[in-house]
This record gives sequence, C-alpha cells and structure tokens, in this order.
Amino acid sequence: MNSSGVKIGVVLGMVTAVASLLPILKLTMGHCFFEQGCGEYENLGLLGVVLASCFVGFVVALIAARVCTMILSRGPRN
Repeated sequence: MNSSGVKIGVVLGMVTAVASLLPILKLTMGHCFFEQGCGEYENLGLLGVVLASCFVGFVVALIAARVCTMILSRGPRN
C-alpha cells in the first residue's frame, strides 16, 4: 500500500474510534451508566464498548487506506 494512504487511514481510524466511543456507550449501556450504575458487570460492559469502538476505528482505517491507495496509485490521466 501507498505510505500516504496508510497514514490517512490511520488518522481517520483514530478519529473515528474516539468519536464513536460515546454513541456506542449510550447505545449499549443506556442511561444506567450515567445515573446509578449498571450493576455487577459494568466494567465488563465498558470493556466491550472500548473494544467495539476500536473495531469500528480499525474498519474505517482499513477502508480509508485502501480507497486512498487506489486513488493515489491511479496517477494523472493524459
């Protein structure tokens, strides 16, 4: 892969992972996390939210790196 495409993919993946953390937390844990706590398995749920956010960031990084590499490798048309 092209080095520029990989760099762009990594940046987009990291931004997406951070940006998707709160929506995934609200979606999976609901209001119990912000109000009274979710009970005995709250830490396990938080670990799942972090892992899901990292997975979303990884998928976005992979797709962005491949698309940028394809676009950059085409070169100028004559």
